Amino acid sequence: MQEIETRTVVNSLIEEGILKVVVKENINLTLEDARENYNAAVQLTNSKRFSVLVEGHDFVNIDKDAREFSSTAEAFENTIAMAIVVRSLSTRLIGLFLLRLNKCNHKTDIKLFKDSNAALSWIKEKMNEDKIRQ
Repeated sequence: MQEIETRTVVNSLIEEGILKVVVKENINLTLEDARENYNAAVQLTNSKRFSVLVEGHDFVNIDKDAREFSSTAEAFENTIAMAIVVRSLSTRLIGLFLLRLNKCNHKTDIKLFKDSNAALSWIKEKMNEDKIRQ
């Protein structure tokens, strides 16, 4: 399994086209972090279309510049779907923020889950739908 660890997350390519992002505890995500995480995703997926399974922890803060970068079409350019596993209030708030951004700025499907297995199944469905459309 290919993996790239940054200051704020551990990115793993768990299957072809499926990137798992585990957000570290007690972090303040800056614009520099957001760009580093984006570049790690691009590297692991070889700039191909992919889906993301995000698992987070408590006490995550995203600063204004990182939120703005995360709302751009560039940040979701090759992303088919994003499943966010929510186990805490702070993770739920980040997920809801991303859902709102998604409605305004791009067409990536984003959904919140309480269970990793359900999230992974949904991602695989979305990837199959994307292959049919291609």
